[in-house]
Amino acid sequence: YDMPRENPNEASVAANGSLRTDYAYLNASASAGRHQQQYSLGASGALVAHQGGMTATPELGETFAIVEAPGAVGARVANRLGQPINRQGFTIIPYLDPFTANWLDLDPQGLNDHVEIVSSSTTVVPDSGAAVKVKFVTRTGYAWFAHVTLPDGAAPPLGAEVFDDNGRAVGAVGQGGLLYARVPQDHGSVSVVWGERSGQRCRLAYAIRDDAVQQVSSGTPHQVCRPGIKEK
Repeated sequence: YDMPRENPNEASVAANGSLRTDYAYLNASASAGRHQQQYSLGASGALVAHQGGMTATPELGETFAIVEAPGAVGARVANRLGQPINRQGFTIIPYLDPFTANWLDLDPQGLNDHVEIVSSSTTVVPDSGAAVKVKFVTRTGYAWFAHVTLPDGAAPPLGAEVFDDNGRAVGAVGQGGLLYARVPQDHGSVSVVWGERSGQRCRLAYAIRDDAVQQVSSGTPHQVCRPGIKEK
């Protein structure tokens, strides 16, 4: 914001200001004198068209990245100019260095509990004047933890995969039978699979508590995974 002083004998005043938003630079000015008044409003920025639609940005530069992170609304690429991921899952990162490794790290701060960034870092080496596409893999759904045992009391093998009812891999079993999955609904069932034979799979029902994402191992429910006929 700026408000210059004018010659008091001319009885005039002027003011101007500017604002950088996530989508454009906005500026406004006004001046008033004894015989005239002037006002102006302006905006500057860029609108980038890509396969996912159009994304507005206040800055662009000659070399830039079109970043996609589905569902990661509000996440930002750390230590870079650029707006947060928008509702369509995109943002623009301006001023990349051409012919040089540019490290892009997606900061998950601000994400809601139903989105997980699978891989948050990548490196791109763009040509001069290039618009490079960068996609971060995300998972959406409800975070679910459970201590799982088989009917005989043993834990499923380390690394056993967890599949939802559509056959989509949603998690895995860790040490001591600790299962972590990101499931599509707040209740339902999954298959735990560790081999091709019928005896190497079982079924679990689940219901997500409101505080499930904050659970730690001591507060994680125990469940018995029982033989089932659902195939992955």
